[in-house]
Amino acid sequence: MIECGLEPSAYAFICHDEWEAEDEITAEDEEGNVRVVRPASPARDRYGFRMDELLAFIAAGFEARLSALENA
Repeated sequence: MIECGLEPSAYAFICHDEWEAEDEITAEDEEGNVRVVRPASPARDRYGFRMDELLAFIAAGFEARLSALENA
């Protein structure tokens, strides 16, 4: 895409999500026992594709190509 002058992040079908690290949350019950309410989680990231938006992008490309052929 970049070679064709298109910026992948400008289209909704490629996404990148990031999460920051979160500390463990604990609570003490009535008996004095410490319980983990939410375990710690490390910082992470993930790339993904949104299929509906990808199909719309491809359909728009087909339409542009067909229009160019019809107008030639």
